[in-house]
Amino acid sequence: MIVYDVTDLDSFEKVKTWGTELKKYLDTGTPIIIAGNKCDIINRAVSEKEADQFATSVGSIHINTSAKSGHNVKEAFMMLAKSK
Repeated sequence: MIVYDVTDLDSFEKVKTWGTELKKYLDTGTPIIIAGNKCDIINRAVSEKEADQFATSVGSIHINTSAKSGHNVKEAFMMLAKSK
């Protein structure tokens, strides 16, 4: 699972680097979930559409989460577990 901050465009840009780095160490076909954290904050720097499109382009799944409220945190881990 790669987590970025939806209010910080730079953290989203780093997802590309982190994904490439992870793939060096993971078996082919290992699922990667991209989680956009802080979705409870209204002022997003990364749109959900942009994040979804990127995730699809690299064969991943995107989910919005909030560590503060717990929104979709359990679901993100369930998605990862079911992807195996």
